[in-house]
Amino acid sequence: GAGLEARRGGILCLNNSTIIGCAASGVFVHAHGRASCVAGFEIVRCKLDGIEVAHHGSLEAVDGNITSCGGGGVAAHSQASLRAQRCGVVGHRGQGFNVKGHGTTASLA
Repeated sequence: GAGLEARRGGILCLNNSTIIGCAASGVFVHAHGRASCVAGFEIVRCKLDGIEVAHHGSLEAVDGNITSCGGGGVAAHSQASLRAQRCGVVGHRGQGFNVKGHGTTASLA
């Protein structure tokens, strides 16, 4: 499964932490869950996406690295909200950032 998951109104904060080699996405936020990944987080070699945000989930990622995941770096779909600043996204089999679907928003800086 996912390394960390926030759903049904759950709130997840990831600071100065590393997620390595998950069987699915490193961080999965969906069903009105919220997540904040800041200050030195790292997601490495997960089987699917490094971060996946879906179905009304929201995520803010700042000052971290997402490296060598089997899917893509960051995926947002199905009316999700994503904000990423100063994040390194490198070496994935899929796209670095994949944003799709009506009502999905993303801000990358």
